[in-house]
Amino acid sequence: MEIISKAKKYILLLILVFLSLSTIEAKIKSMVVPFLNDDGENFTQKFRSELRGRKIYNVINAEEFINMRELLSEQDRDSFVREHLLDLSKKYGAKVLFMGSVKKLNRDDSMVSIKRVDVESGRLDTSTSAVFSSKDSDKYGKIVEMADIISEKTFKVKELHKFRGHNQAVSFVAFSPDGEYIYSAGKDRVVSIWSMQSGSLIKSIDNCGNYTIVSPDGKYIFTGGTEKDMRLIDIESSKTLFKFKSDNTSQLFSASFSFDGKYIVTVGQDYAIRLWDLATGGLVRVFDGEKKFTNSVVFSADSKYVFSGGTDKVIYAYDVSTGNFLKNLHFHDRAITFMSSRQDSRYILSCDSENKLYLWDSEEFTIKKTISGSSYYSSKFNAAAMFPDGDYILTGSEEYMKIYDVEDGDSIESRYVKHALSSAVSPDGKYIVLGLKNCYLEIWQIFK
Repeated sequence: MEIISKAKKYILLLILVFLSLSTIEAKIKSMVVPFLNDDGENFTQKFRSELRGRKIYNVINAEEFINMRELLSEQDRDSFVREHLLDLSKKYGAKVLFMGSVKKLNRDDSMVSIKRVDVESGRLDTSTSAVFSSKDSDKYGKIVEMADIISEKTFKVKELHKFRGHNQAVSFVAFSPDGEYIYSAGKDRVVSIWSMQSGSLIKSIDNCGNYTIVSPDGKYIFTGGTEKDMRLIDIESSKTLFKFKSDNTSQLFSASFSFDGKYIVTVGQDYAIRLWDLATGGLVRVFDGEKKFTNSVVFSADSKYVFSGGTDKVIYAYDVSTGNFLKNLHFHDRAITFMSSRQDSRYILSCDSENKLYLWDSEEFTIKKTISGSSYYSSKFNAAAMFPDGDYILTGSEEYMKIYDVEDGDSIESRYVKHALSSAVSPDGKYIVLGLKNCYLEIWQIFK
């Protein structure tokens, strides 16, 4: 009886393959949109009903495909997609294959992903994902919008290099001004310089502090564990130029170089915001005004202003030339986790514990854009960086690398990247680098 039962199952499978392929052949003209591992048949049917009649899509509308998928192992499913869907897409002139998936996160939330595959090469072209609640009445309409975004965009990413760069977590990454080199700093207290094109190690400098950053011109390393042991290192000679003149033993939280090369600003465990002279290492001033709860400091692109933020949810603006407090900026509703700026942009990027990114004007003190990331833990932003054209934002989290379109606030690229702690975008906007908790660096190429 068991043998007969198995035989019936295989016969049924062959019939379903034939029926599904016949239905698919009749439908494919330019694009294909199946959901391969959804929460249930109902989801796929509703999603397809949303797409039906839309000119940019040609939808697989075969319930036989869904039923057959349930009988196949994961390996067989992948083989089916590769051998049949891609072949049929080529046959009918389709250049792009869409594949969707739904991953249950908890009782109410699901992670919906849509991948775009290049038919000619069979390789993943781009993807996007978002978390949706079962209580969201417009869930299917929003998923269609996700598909619209990646169907129309020409933005693509391709992994160029992935390698172990440090013996502990990579806490800082940056590009050289010409984009030829990448600087990285790890919790192993080593700063390394890498070739961007080959990923090969050019140079390492040991015995740095627990907190380390590289100057925008790529000439100096600022490092220290406390303000008392802060020092400036010349990258070319690997020699310490001087130690900063401080007796303060507070743990160092954040530091930022001015883009004009004159100063560095720091904040430590005592929350005092100090401005230092890069020529002598002497203290220029301690900024006036509120100093509590600060964990992040940055300069504006023109080096005229210093901004600080922290757990009290407020951003404070200071005048560099006078040290005077200028204004409180009440953008965030939650504690500020980090801030970043670029020399070629008047905008500052700040992030809070609610996973909201704020892009705001450092001259007019006004918000340009607010982007809300997922509140799910795996998507919490650990790092973010702006593209030079100001149109996109790169983020790194516990499980994902994402790129957001500033104009509409949507995620237009999403890749699984484990424990990204630091991120940077090249001066020409064609490459990105991520520093990971597992000691690795990942370099990606951007195609627009």
